[in-house]
Amino acid sequence: MSSSENTHQLIYLSDPKEFKHLNELYIKVRGKEKRLLSDAVVAKLPFIKKQDSVYFKEWKARSYSFSRLNNYLQKKEKPLHILDLGCGNGWLAANLATTKIFTVTGLDVNEEELQQANRVFQKPNLTYCFGDIFKNIFPEKTFDIIVLNACVQYFGDLSILIGQLFYYLKSGGEIHIIDTPFYTSEEIEFAKKRSLNYYSSLGFPEMTEQYYHHQLNDLSKFNYTILRKSNFLTQIKSKINGDVPANFAWIRITN
Repeated sequence: MSSSENTHQLIYLSDPKEFKHLNELYIKVRGKEKRLLSDAVVAKLPFIKKQDSVYFKEWKARSYSFSRLNNYLQKKEKPLHILDLGCGNGWLAANLATTKIFTVTGLDVNEEELQQANRVFQKPNLTYCFGDIFKNIFPEKTFDIIVLNACVQYFGDLSILIGQLFYYLKSGGEIHIIDTPFYTSEEIEFAKKRSLNYYSSLGFPEMTEQYYHHQLNDLSKFNYTILRKSNFLTQIKSKINGDVPANFAWIRITN
């Protein structure tokens, strides 16, 4: 769809200037990682072909986790207002919005990827917004479902984050965390060192100040359920069919 046919404009709920430095750093890192994709490839996510991206295997894995989430939501058989928090280039929100009874909002503070999302994906039940989730940018009890897809690592304190999300969540609503690793107390220090080495190798060691490592204990004060557990079966599936790693738990939190 050309820009002249766009029916929705990117909505600004916060001032992009507040995130200018962070966004510039993030885009530089994404570029070095070869994760900035063309509009044509983004439009196909997560169901891309091998020639589309050097991260084909990763996207294949993410297609599995998306399908699990989508099937779960479909079984509710009712209209849902869904927030895709940290939506990036918008692929997850757009795929959820193929279900016409869902109303989907994609939210991020990465202006460049949000502009791409709004450019590539246009649906009457889909909106993309730039905004700081901690500033009460939506009315209380707006969403039935809030999805955090591969973005929890960019939030420092999960207790504060989840507490804020409860403000936006309807009674009986659900928060879903997918495609994000959680570490044991024995693993976490090694994971931090590994991240520092990785970002240093890219030339951006300062990125480690924006990248956090979490444990399930960080969610202990909330009512959460692990819907995809790390066990022998998930380990085998991840190796054989390219599913997401076994330590990428699918977690549901209810209020």
